[in-house]
Order: sequence, then C-alpha cells, then structure tokens
Amino acid sequence: TEWFSEWPPQSRSLAPGRKQVADILAREVERLGDASKVFLGGSSQGCILGLDVFVRSPHDLGGFCGILGYWPRCSNEALASMRPQLKLRPVQLVNGQKDTVVNCDEARASFQELRTAGMTLNAIEVAKMDHHAGEAEGQYLRIFLEKVLPGPQK
Repeated sequence: TEWFSEWPPQSRSLAPGRKQVADILAREVERLGDASKVFLGGSSQGCILGLDVFVRSPHDLGGFCGILGYWPRCSNEALASMRPQLKLRPVQLVNGQKDTVVNCDEARASFQELRTAGMTLNAIEVAKMDHHAGEAEGQYLRIFLEKVLPGPQK
C-alpha cells in the first residue's frame, strides 16, 4: 500500500494516511475498551506512517512493530507532546543492511530521535535482508508479539 506520495515523506503527505490510521485505531480502542490491547505496525511506508501515528496517538496503545522503515524527521515536533505512557510501550524496528530503499544507517540515525525523546526501542539490523523481507516480516512480527503478549501459563 502506498501511504504517501513524497519521498522522503513530508508532513503534508503523511496527513491523509495519518487520519485514516488514527480513525481505525480509535474504532479498535473503542471496540476493545482497552488501548493497551491495540498494537500498531507496518512495513516500509506503513512503518514510517505507523511510527508517526503511534507517537501522535491520544491512546496508550500496546506497542509498535515496524519493518523496513524509519522515523520521519518531518514529524519531530510530535515527539515533544508524546504521551508519557507511550514512551514505555514496547517498540521493535527491523531493518535490512542490504536495503537500498531504506538505508539502514539513516534508519538507525532516525531511531536515535526516538531514543532522545525518551522511547525505549529494540532496533534489529539483519545483515542479509534487503527491502523485500518476504516471510521474515511475519517471523519478526511473531517474535515481537510472543515477547509482549501474555502467553499460556505453564
């Protein structure tokens, strides 16, 4: 899915997708009655937009899992007003060192903006991954959810 038309994205190009995803999140929070049960994630443009939406969320969402994306610096102003509880939520970001669309070094530098704002995140760099992660996307999502969701009692 293409979430924005400018590369790199600008605030004006993120706005329509931001509203669309924020509306979906609001409905899910209302439906479940507990924002901490709602997780957000995305791949590539979905990761970039998703991080923007996550940081701006008026809800204390459960966490975020992103693959092959980065923090859009055009959204830095949102970091100052981020809900304190969101800074404590689990965030996992996966990038490929062979990605020629989302440069891993640039992604790593953008994640420092999130850390500086007080977020704790797990940034994973995969040596042989390019921008087409394939089945690995599902594997990293499953690993994230297994870490953050309560499992059956043993």
